[in-house]
Amino acid sequence: ESPMDAIKGGQEVNRKRDFFVGRNAAATVLDACPDHDWRLIFGLARFGGFRVCELLNVEWGDVLWDQNKIRNNSPKTGLRFVPIFPELAPILEAAFDNAYPGQVRCLERYVRDANLGTTMNRIIERAGLSPWEKTFQNLRASRRTELEERFPNHVVNSWMGHSAKVAEKSYLQVTPDHWELGATITTGSAIAAGGVTGGVISADLGQSGSITNTKNPLKTLGFE
Repeated sequence: ESPMDAIKGGQEVNRKRDFFVGRNAAATVLDACPDHDWRLIFGLARFGGFRVCELLNVEWGDVLWDQNKIRNNSPKTGLRFVPIFPELAPILEAAFDNAYPGQVRCLERYVRDANLGTTMNRIIERAGLSPWEKTFQNLRASRRTELEERFPNHVVNSWMGHSAKVAEKSYLQVTPDHWELGATITTGSAIAAGGVTGGVISADLGQSGSITNTKNPLKTLGFE
């Protein structure tokens, strides 16, 4: 028996390896992807918030086109549903049109335990960028950070498959836009008047704003 069995490991998370993958960088990497499979891998991670362990499990039968949802039966956290976000839709549609008749998995040419990180880093280098640490986790974290500012917290938790506590500890990031707005927006007097000068802070270049009307969170969840 080990005397260390009863001792729990530390709960600290190293946030020094955080990297926000902005929209310009994402577009550059997508352009450098060699085929529809890799565009879908990158798109599901960056715009769908999929974990790397979830990417190769998605089947075309999980893509519910009529409901604008993707069923994600995660090996880590179980079943959840993810919207087919406007940024993800054209990537998903192109991959579907390119699939062979009868193809079951969306990314069938790769085994489920394939190491996608090495090739993804090569694609990032081909795009003229320096690969960031935690390649796929930072793609997912970038999406969580964007969605956090557009939708109610409980909605994003449902889509991403983790809690608000986990998001704050491991995913949410301070973006370059936050720093710029923090240095330019006046606060204080507007709070007393019942508002925030400058409106809602956005970590987005504009695309996510069209996903849904954030004033109607019940409709976002599928209720009328």
